[in-house]
Amino acid sequence: MSINIDLRSVLSVFMLGSCAFANTVCQKTPGTLVCHHGETEVINTSGIFRAEGTSIKKKVSVKGQAIIRAGKINDMKIIGGLVLEDSSVLGQVVIHGFLNSRGSTFHKTMTIYGANLQAESTKFEDVIVDGSEKIARVSLQDKTIVNGNIIFKGSPGVVMLGSQSKILGKIINGKQA
Repeated sequence: MSINIDLRSVLSVFMLGSCAFANTVCQKTPGTLVCHHGETEVINTSGIFRAEGTSIKKKVSVKGQAIIRAGKINDMKIIGGLVLEDSSVLGQVVIHGFLNSRGSTFHKTMTIYGANLQAESTKFEDVIVDGSEKIARVSLQDKTIVNGNIIFKGSPGVVMLGSQSKILGKIINGKQA
């Protein structure tokens, strides 16, 4: 009988531990960090980072791929690539890689060290693109608005404007295709 009581105690502790783990905002598995609806202070990870409905109050730092949907983020540094959908970035953004954005808003300057930026229905302030040795391509589709300038550092760049997209500032060291 005491074995059953001990077993029940162990099961009860296990169940409480499982429930507590299931209610956390972010869960780590080898090579991947996944965050769900909720709020967290800082994300610093390598590998694949996925977030949906997550509010990150301070900073996101990812070495790898970041896929964020319906998020609210302060500062962000990505070394790899970023896919952003229906999200708001309140602070500075630095990307060493590519950006693919849809339905999102960048409230401050966004700097990308790479040659590929694609955006659809997205709002930017100033955009700095440093493609270094490659010709950087910026594709602004379907109602994407840049409230400031698009500045190409290094090699000149090319901006492709889609339907109802506009740049309210200038294209510096580049041209519109």
